[in-house]
Amino acid sequence: AKALKGNNDDAGLWETSSYMHAAIGQREPALAAFDKFIALSEPGGNEYRNELDRRRRAWVLALLGDQSKAIAELKRQARLPGFHIHEVRLALQLAPLWKHPDFIALVADPETNAPLPLNMTYSDGSRR
Repeated sequence: AKALKGNNDDAGLWETSSYMHAAIGQREPALAAFDKFIALSEPGGNEYRNELDRRRRAWVLALLGDQSKAIAELKRQARLPGFHIHEVRLALQLAPLWKHPDFIALVADPETNAPLPLNMTYSDGSRR
């Protein structure tokens, strides 16, 4: 929190803050910090990078113990280009999901491990 006082526009600090709040179970501050991170990182960024940033919401949800929401978000992400199942399998932020049957099924799914399409589907549903 002290680091944010003089750096209210530092997206990276807000992202880190969201993980730290989530890790200690502070739901509202974690989600608010993540939303602030997204708001700061999107302007001027390219759509692909913005989508990658938005995908980290699953990490926050997993750390908060919202396993079903985190897995639902990961399943949504698995259909998008740029999704790397091996990164998901090893991400420490997703450790709370590692023994969940739906997570195990997701990372073992042959379709999830298939080659990715070259076009991008954005969060608004458009394809480019």
